[in-house]
Amino acid sequence: QIQFPYETFPKDDFKVSLNPFNGRKKLKMIDDFVSEITNNQPFVFYAPKAQANYFYLINGIKLCKGFYYIEEGFGVYNYKKWHNPKRNLIIRQFLYDLNFDSRVPSVKHFYDDNHPKYLGCFALHDSAYKGFNNRKILSLPFQIKSELSHYQSIIVFSCEIEFGFMKAETYEYASKKIIEYLISQGKKRVYFKFHPGQKNDISKAILFEIFENYKDQITLIEIDSSIILEEIAVSSPEVEFYFCTSSIGMYAALANKKVYSYIEYVRELEPDFQITIELPEFYSQKLIKL
Repeated sequence: QIQFPYETFPKDDFKVSLNPFNGRKKLKMIDDFVSEITNNQPFVFYAPKAQANYFYLINGIKLCKGFYYIEEGFGVYNYKKWHNPKRNLIIRQFLYDLNFDSRVPSVKHFYDDNHPKYLGCFALHDSAYKGFNNRKILSLPFQIKSELSHYQSIIVFSCEIEFGFMKAETYEYASKKIIEYLISQGKKRVYFKFHPGQKNDISKAILFEIFENYKDQITLIEIDSSIILEEIAVSSPEVEFYFCTSSIGMYAALANKKVYSYIEYVRELEPDFQITIELPEFYSQKLIKL
């Protein structure tokens, strides 16, 4: 395994620049990186989505023989959001061409199965990648581990503030509400896990203050970042997950575990929060909204 050394979201190290020389530097940067890790040999690219400059930069390398999509979260099921409604403006595409040697379209769709290098896609449920050719449905790939069998209640936090999806006061309100709900259900010991994108001085700071306020009513224990929640889902017979919108809920549901969303707490203050997101039927039937 080799860590991809660049950021792509919310900060994009390959963002188009008004100065084309900066774009050419980024082009050389990723070309050199791929050449090094592949020993300058032909390769196949596996990617979670197409709506990113780095996706086209890598596919544009001559030694890239093609790519497959791999399922990663809700995107593969929310097909009405795949199409980018932006118009293809000549001046914008000209700027992209100057930056990236005509390798990146200025209007990118979430998935593109018409790309000449498209080889196929891999998913975990039949409702993913509707209409795509060479689609392969896999069984759940997560490992069952006996050391993960003791978990019962888990809150999965995310980085909605850091990504600009939610106001801080809404995040605080919803987080308090879910903890109060768990207390009302008689939960004495609850685990939680942070998202890698959460910052100590932003969402984590809010949560630690909340934890301190409720420490006499409930014990909250952090799950180490190295532990994979999906492995807990297949390993612990009694586990249940609480979250706002995390895709762990979907994969836990596929593992026949109870999943609860507190998104309605968020919508009490922000009624339009992710209101257009459509969940696959198999998941919406199992998801319990608090």
